Amino acid sequence: MQSIVAIEPEPYLRERAREAAAQARAEVEVIDGSDSPLPFEDGSFDVAVASLVLCSVPDQQRALGELRRVLRPGGELRFYEHVIPNHPRWARAFRLADRSGVWPKLGAGCHCSRDTGAAIEQAGFEVERVRRLRFNGIPHILGVARA
Repeated sequence: MQSIVAIEPEPYLRERAREAAAQARAEVEVIDGSDSPLPFEDGSFDVAVASLVLCSVPDQQRALGELRRVLRPGGELRFYEHVIPNHPRWARAFRLADRSGVWPKLGAGCHCSRDTGAAIEQAGFEVERVRRLRFNGIPHILGVARA
């Protein structure tokens, strides 16, 4: 039987995820985690999903390294993340919001000026497809990469 492990660093969202997992048709385990070593052996998973979390982990490269480690060779990383804007003026504003500490405090540790697409590649993933889109005026990326 296939199972799902959800890793949620934010306490309030972790509890909501556990409530939802109890109602799921599949076996879902929700655990605390961030960018620290994951409690799984190398190559334990076929697929990993990162959704609106790589902006808030303290060390994005360490978190991506852990995802790559627990994926089997050729395993799939699916991602949906908000990213720094391409437009220089907006990028500057996003960097200022991060440096001031205001946005990370309001957004549960979110850093809106990260270039998560580049970070995924730097972590050794091979990006197969990625699409930039805007949601509520904020730039996001949606894509698939392989370990």
